[in-house]
This record gives sequence, C-alpha cells and structure tokens, in this order.
Amino acid sequence: MNILNFLQIFTFVLVVIFTIAIAAAGEEFLKVRRRLRGEYADPVKRGGGGFALLKAEALTHPVLLWVQNATLQRDQKEREKITKSLTAAGFGHSAAPATFVIVRFSLAVGLPTAFVVSQHFAQTPMTGLGPLVMSLVCCVVGLAAPGIWVNGRAAARQTLLEQQFPDSLDLLVVCMDAGLGLDGAFQRVGREIEHSHPMVSELFTGVSSQLAAGRSRADALRGMAEKGNLESIRSFVSLLIQTDTLGVSVAQTLQNYAAEMRAKRFTNAEEKAMQVPLLITLPLITCLLPVIVGVLLIPPIIDMVRRFAN
Repeated sequence: MNILNFLQIFTFVLVVIFTIAIAAAGEEFLKVRRRLRGEYADPVKRGGGGFALLKAEALTHPVLLWVQNATLQRDQKEREKITKSLTAAGFGHSAAPATFVIVRFSLAVGLPTAFVVSQHFAQTPMTGLGPLVMSLVCCVVGLAAPGIWVNGRAAARQTLLEQQFPDSLDLLVVCMDAGLGLDGAFQRVGREIEHSHPMVSELFTGVSSQLAAGRSRADALRGMAEKGNLESIRSFVSLLIQTDTLGVSVAQTLQNYAAEMRAKRFTNAEEKAMQVPLLITLPLITCLLPVIVGVLLIPPIIDMVRRFAN
C-alpha cells in the first residue's frame, strides 16, 4: 500500500513537471510567433511602459506616505541611500523605500514574536538567558536580512548588466552602420533585445521614450547612467555627450568604444580564468589531502599495531 501511494505521488509529480515544461515551451513558441508577426507594440507608442517620463511619480498611498514621513523624511542621506540601493536592485517605484521600511520593521518584530510563541508550544522550551539572546538574534536578523538581500540582488543585477551591455553595444553599432540615427538605434535595439537582455532593453527604451517625449538627449542619457549605476554605462554616456557636443561622428566613436568593451570583457575573462587554480586549491587541500594522507599512512599504522600486539 505504501509502495502504491509512492507510485501515485511520483506519477502525479511527473505529470505536473511535464505539463509545466510543455506550457513553458508553448509560451516561448507563441512569443516568437507574435514577435515575427510584429504584434509587440513599439515601446515609445506604449508610453515607455506606462510610467511618467519627465516627472517623478508621487507617493499617494496614505499608509506608505505616513511611514515615509515618519521614518525617512528626517534623514535625507539615509533615504537617498535606501532609494539608490532599491533602484539598483530593480525596485524603482516611489513606494519602494516605504515598503522596504515596513518589511524590515515587520521582520524585526515578527521573528522574535514567532520565536517566543514557538517556545510556548515546544516540549522542551529554552530556559535562562537563552530566550532573550535568541530574541535579540532574531531581531538583528530581521533588521539586517532585507538590506543584505537588496544589496545581493543589486550586485547580481549589476553583474548581469555588465555582461549584457557589450552585446547590446555591438547591436547599437550595427544599427548606426546601417544608417540609423542614435535615437532610432536606441529604439530599435531596445525593441530587439527585449527578451534576451531585458535590463539593457529597459534602459534603451527608457532613453528613446524620453527623447520622444521631448527631453534633451543629454538629460535622457544621464538618466540612463543614473539608473544603470554601472561604470561602463557612465563612461558610455559621457562619451556620447562629449561626441554630441563636439560634433564628432557618433558611429566611429561607438565602433572604437565597442572594440574597447570587447577587449575589456576578454581581459576580465582571462582574469577570472587565472583565478580558477587558486579557487580550486582550497577544496583540493580540504577534501583530497586528508584522504591521500589516510590512504598512505593507515597501512603502516595497522602493520605497526599488529607488530606491537604480537
């Protein structure tokens, strides 16, 4: 009976996994078909994703507004730091800082409360200073965990953006060589890489949407650099602004910068490859060396024990 139940559960899990895989494959196929038929709307015609282009969104929710005024309004530096971290992590909405404060406060209060409640239902609850220490530890974890998670997500996004940006820059150079202007190249590349490089596509479509809304090219590019928060993007934006100011050929400048970006990516790959032996050394010493030493020393030790026993 137990084997029969196990087989039924195993069959159900296999059917669920197979159904999910078929649904995902079908969705990808439909996306490709829609893209080939041109059913995806132009990002500029869609209004840049439905957000305000030339003005910042105001926080209107009364609870979030009260939290922001009570916690973040007094310390402007802390508010700017939290906003910058959340923007780098992909949470650029105006309600993100207040939501972050609420989540951190809820965890700082909820984790110790959950620990205290769990001690009432435990068969052998902690005694002495144990509950107090664990409550303090849970409170510290609740305060620190959201910030650590946001910083980790921001670092992961920046690493992925740094990997995706050179490829997008190559496509931008190809569009410029084909005769498109810089504004049209941003729009075209942003639309083409919407599924393969979504973060770079968001930056490029944001620039094209702001240009279509009437913002100056320099301001739109500076907004992209601030949102991307990456050294290579800031250098790219500074190069474009200087090229536009001096009247130099943008296509030739982009070709040279793309070549430098490819060389830099190749150099970074070589550096990471040179770090592999050093990274492998510690696991080898930790895992294999005791085994090798044991294999070499155990037979003589056994022989010596037998001789002394005799």
